[in-house]
Amino acid sequence: MSSVLQLNKLSLLRRKPGIAELNQVLELIPRAVLVIESRSRDIISANILACTLLHLSPSAIQKENIDAYLRHPNGTRYQIESDGNLDSDIYILKRKDGTESEIKGIITSFKTSTDWYVLTLIPETETAESILPLSIADFQESHQHLLKALSESKLTTALSNVLKSIQIIFAAENIAIYQVSSQQTELRSLVSIGDSLPPKLPPQSLILARQEHYWSQSTKPKGRLQKVARDQNFAYLASNPIGTANATIGLLVIGGFHPLENQFSLDILPIMANIVNHVIQRYASFQNIKSNLDRQRRFRDYVETVQNAIEDCIIVLSKDLRIIQMNRSAELALGYMGSEAQNFYFDDIIIGTDNLRPDIQSAVEIGQPVKHRETHLFRRSGESFLARVSTLPVVVEDNVEGVIILIRDMSEHEYIQAQAQLLEQQASLGEVMAIFAHEVRNPINNLSTGLQLMAYNMAAEDPNQDIITRLQSDCDRLEAQMKSVLAFSRPTDYEMDAVDIGLLINRLSERLKPRMTPLNIELMLQITPDLPPVHGDHRPLEQVFSNLINNAMQAMKDLGGTIAIRVSHGENYGDLHYIEINIADNGPGIPKENLDKVFLPFFTTRSKGTGLGLAITKRIITAHRGNISVDSFPGGTVFKILLPAALASNN
Repeated sequence: MSSVLQLNKLSLLRRKPGIAELNQVLELIPRAVLVIESRSRDIISANILACTLLHLSPSAIQKENIDAYLRHPNGTRYQIESDGNLDSDIYILKRKDGTESEIKGIITSFKTSTDWYVLTLIPETETAESILPLSIADFQESHQHLLKALSESKLTTALSNVLKSIQIIFAAENIAIYQVSSQQTELRSLVSIGDSLPPKLPPQSLILARQEHYWSQSTKPKGRLQKVARDQNFAYLASNPIGTANATIGLLVIGGFHPLENQFSLDILPIMANIVNHVIQRYASFQNIKSNLDRQRRFRDYVETVQNAIEDCIIVLSKDLRIIQMNRSAELALGYMGSEAQNFYFDDIIIGTDNLRPDIQSAVEIGQPVKHRETHLFRRSGESFLARVSTLPVVVEDNVEGVIILIRDMSEHEYIQAQAQLLEQQASLGEVMAIFAHEVRNPINNLSTGLQLMAYNMAAEDPNQDIITRLQSDCDRLEAQMKSVLAFSRPTDYEMDAVDIGLLINRLSERLKPRMTPLNIELMLQITPDLPPVHGDHRPLEQVFSNLINNAMQAMKDLGGTIAIRVSHGENYGDLHYIEINIADNGPGIPKENLDKVFLPFFTTRSKGTGLGLAITKRIITAHRGNISVDSFPGGTVFKILLPAALASNN
C-alpha cells in the first residue's frame, strides 16, 4: 500500500545554507563584501556596507554584473586565480551615480568550490592589514570554517567549525561554548579547544552569561571562570553571552596565554557569539522538524497497520476522483497494487455492473456519506464478486478534500448463504429419506417373504427359480441400502470415554488380516508407544477405521499392495492435544475431480456401494471433535484423522 502521508526523506530536509544564511554571515563582516558567481560574474549577495559603497539598494544589487562597477586602471577586467589563491590589487570603482575612485579589492576563492568567490572592497584610505588582525589567507580559512558550520547537520561538528574560525582570528589556546542546562542550574561545555577551561560552571556563572566580560592579568578576577584563568596563567579571558537579551542560552569563552594584539578582535567576539546562536537555533529547528517527522512516520505506521488489518477494502480518492492509496485488502480484492493504481481515475480500477460515479460525485458535492449499495464488481482477472460499497467524504475545515470508498467483499458471505441453503435442503432431504426408508422397508420385507414362499413352492429345477433368486438379491440390496440411510439420518448418542486408539486399531487389524492374505495385501502397522488415550466412543471409532481399511482393501483387490497405518502424536490446537492416525494404501488413487466429493452422502464410484460409508465416517469424527482429510495421487491414497487426547479434552 502506498504510504498514508507523503513525507520527504529526512536527508532532503538538511537544506544547505542559502542566500538568507549567506547574507547573515556577510553582515557580520565589518567591511564591504560581495559574493560573485564565477562564470557569469553576477553579484549573488552583498552586505549593507557594499551596497552603500556602490550606491545601490540591497534588492537592486543582486544579479548586477560586477564588471559594470569594477575594472583595472588600464581598462581590463580583473582576473581570479583558478587554483583558489588570493588576488589583491588596486581597481577603479565606478558607482551607480557615475563617480569613480580607486579602491583595493581582495578576491577570496572558495577551496571547496569554484562556483562562487568573495570580493572584499577596501577604500584607498585603508590598508589590507586594517581589515583584520590576521593575514588574508587566515581570513579566508576562517570564513571557510564558518560556511562549513552553516552546512553541517550535527551540532557538535558545526560548533567545532565555529571554534576553529575563532581560534584563527584570536590565536587563542582555549575556547569553549557553554550551554545553560535544562534545569537552569549550571553551564555545561558543548565543545571546546584546549583543556584548561572547566567542563562545567556553577550556578553563579549564570550571572556572567548575561553580559560581556573581559579579564586580563592587570585586573582582579571575578567569579570562578576568571579565577581559573588566573590560576592557569592566562594573559586574558573574554566571554560573551549567546542568545538574546531576554533569552540567554549559553556563553562563548576565549582565553589565551598571550595578550591580544588588536582590540578589533574583541569587537568580533559578539559577532561570533551571534553565529554560535544561529547555529544552535538552526540545529534546534532541524531537531524539531525531525521530531515532527518521526511522530508523523509513527502515526503513518499505526494507520497503515490498522488499514491493513481491516478486512474491508479502503480506497482514498482525491477531490478530482483520482486514486491516492489503497489498503492491502483492496489490492487483494481488485488485483491491483496500490502503486500502479495511483493517480488513475477510480472507475478505471473499480469496475462494476452499476455506475458508482453519481454516488461518489454526490459525496463530494454535498459533503455527506452515501449509504452502501450492493453491486457486482470485477477483479483484474475478470472474475466478478458481490460487493457492498459505501462512500465517505473527507472534510477538512468545512471543505471536501477527497473521498474514501469502502468496499466489503460479500463473495464469502454469498458462499456461506449458499452453503447454508444447501445444508438446509440436505437436512430436509435427509428427513424425507429417513421417512422414505422407514416406509419402504416393510414393502421390501413383504416382497422378500413372498419371493421366498414362491421359491419354496416351485420345483428346484423350475427355470423361474433363477428369476426369483435375482429378485431376492435385489431385495437384500435394497434392505442394506435402507439400513444405511437410516443409520446416516438417525441422530446418535455417543458414550464418550478414554479409548486406547492404538490397541483398538491393532485388534481390528488382527481381525482383518485373514481377509487380506488371499488378496495379496500386506499390512504395516506402526504405533508410537505411550500414547495418551483419545476421548471417544469405542464402537463408532471402530466403525470408522474398519470402513477406511475395507475401502483400501477394495481399492487393491485386483493387484494387491500394501496398507500402512501409523498412530502417533499430532499437533496441539489451543488447549487440545491431538492423536494423528494415517491410513495409506498404494492402490490406484482417487481422481482429482472426485477428492472434494468423497465425504458427500450417496457419492460412490462402486456399482454396489451405498455412498454413505465415508459420509458416516466424517460425521463420527466430527462428533468426536476431530478432523478427517484425504490426499490422493496416482498410485496411492492417504486418509489423515485427528482425534483429541482424553486428558486434554477433559480439562
